[in-house]
Amino acid sequence: MKDIRYRILFPLAVILFIASSSCTKELEIDSTRVVGEKNMWNSLQDTRAALMGTYGLTRAALADHNAYWLHGELRMGSFESLRRQDLKAVIDNNLNAAYPFVEAASNWRRFYAVVNSANIFLERVHEVKAKDPRYSDQNMAVDIAQIRLLRAFAYFYMVRVWGMCR
Repeated sequence: MKDIRYRILFPLAVILFIASSSCTKELEIDSTRVVGEKNMWNSLQDTRAALMGTYGLTRAALADHNAYWLHGELRMGSFESLRRQDLKAVIDNNLNAAYPFVEAASNWRRFYAVVNSANIFLERVHEVKAKDPRYSDQNMAVDIAQIRLLRAFAYFYMVRVWGMCR
């Protein structure tokens, strides 16, 4: 009995002690894993990191809830769902159906993250050109072309899935 009380009460006491102590200094420490805005956009490596980050956001948008398959292949009419009504709603192009899976898969926030990342890249890439002599005009032109392609692809996919706004 004594051992059981110790196992239950000791962790609870530790949690209460930690919760009651002041941690304001810990919350104000800058992350060592994230590059701050003032330290970004200085070198060729920064542009490569931003470009790869945008590629990663694009992949995440397409992989989230199997969005590429769900919004592309499934909606083309080649499949039929006999048991799952949520997949039947997607096949019937009813993306406003009240199924949790359809609601989660219909979130366009990830695609706008790609567009936002691409726009920031296009705004800031010229700063790197001025600061890093290794970043040539040819490198910058190729990077800008890739980022514009990713942004256009995100817009294309959003229009393909959700249609034009009127």
